[in-house]
Amino acid sequence: MRIYAPIITAGFGGHTHVDDFRILQDEKAPEDSLGVFRIGPSVSPIFKNNDEGQFANVSMHYCFLDAHGI
Repeated sequence: MRIYAPIITAGFGGHTHVDDFRILQDEKAPEDSLGVFRIGPSVSPIFKNNDEGQFANVSMHYCFLDAHGI
């Protein structure tokens, strides 16, 4: 990840059943963040979680701008 940090602006994942994020840090320099990983919530209401879909806004230069839940 350290090699590609200047290129990768965000990562996206799911399957945790919660709306969450992770800040990726460099183990050799913990004060420097390498990026953010956005974890989308569940798409089904199993285990009494709120189901949600999300849209991400990305610029014409592929820069992550923001995300909206629906």
